[in-house]
Amino acid sequence: MPFDIEAAYRKESFEAYQNEMTAVDGVEEILKSLTVPFCVGSNAPQNKIRLNLKLTGLDKYFESSEIFSAYDFQKWKPDPTMFLESAKSFDIAPSKCVVIGDSIADVGAAVAAGMACYAYAPHGDNEGLADAGGTVIKSMIELSNSLNL
Repeated sequence: MPFDIEAAYRKESFEAYQNEMTAVDGVEEILKSLTVPFCVGSNAPQNKIRLNLKLTGLDKYFESSEIFSAYDFQKWKPDPTMFLESAKSFDIAPSKCVVIGDSIADVGAAVAAGMACYAYAPHGDNEGLADAGGTVIKSMIELSNSLNL
């Protein structure tokens, strides 16, 4: 096929992000309050993750070594590889890790990795998240309270 659909999609979505991307309410406050190691793990490529962090102003909270992409491992959620490797990089047992995600793939990867998972569903769109093993939350305040931050 002569048309590179992935390149076209990435170009259009990156342009939309420039105008529409904002941080989830309360996320920055949580990042400021954490006293334990934390990272980002996404099925997106590194350049998209970094763009999203920059556009939301959250990039200042993450070093390069704290940003994990499924593309780095060629294994995508719900495969647990990325979560297991991120825990390994911090020398933390998976059972001591918590994942905050917003999809069934996030929950599935966390459960497969032996990690607790809070499933963010702000609009009540939590169909299947609890069944998959996630603890459903509707706000970052709820997450903060659940984690005793």
